[in-house]
Amino acid sequence: MASILVIDDDAGFRKALSRLLSLLGYEVSVAEDGMQALTSYQSEPVDLVLLDLNMPVKDGWETRTEIRQHDPNAKVIAMTGSMSHKRESTLCLGAYDLLRKPIEANVLQSAIEETLAQPV
Repeated sequence: MASILVIDDDAGFRKALSRLLSLLGYEVSVAEDGMQALTSYQSEPVDLVLLDLNMPVKDGWETRTEIRQHDPNAKVIAMTGSMSHKRESTLCLGAYDLLRKPIEANVLQSAIEETLAQPV
C-alpha cells in the first residue's frame, strides 16, 4: 500500500481528499501547511506528496523545493484552485503533475497511479 502526504490549508478539502485516498487503499497522512509538511516528511517519508501551491506560512513552491532538498527523488503532484499557475512551469520545477481543484476522483487516481509508476 502506497503512502501519501496531503498538504493543503483548506481543512474541508484536506479531510475529503484524505477520506477518498483511504477508500482507494492508500495510507494517508496530512499537513495543513508547509512547515508541518516538512516536519512530517522528514520524520516519516511517503511514496507521494499531494501539495497545494497556494498556502500561508510556507507556500507550495517553497515546500516542494525543501522536500526535494531533503529527498531528491520525492514524487510530488501539485494542486491549485487557480489557473494562474502554468502546467509547464510547474512540471519544470519538479512536480510530476498539476491538478486543478476541485479534482475529480478518476483524474486524481490516474495521476497518482501514473506518478507512482514513474521510475525514481
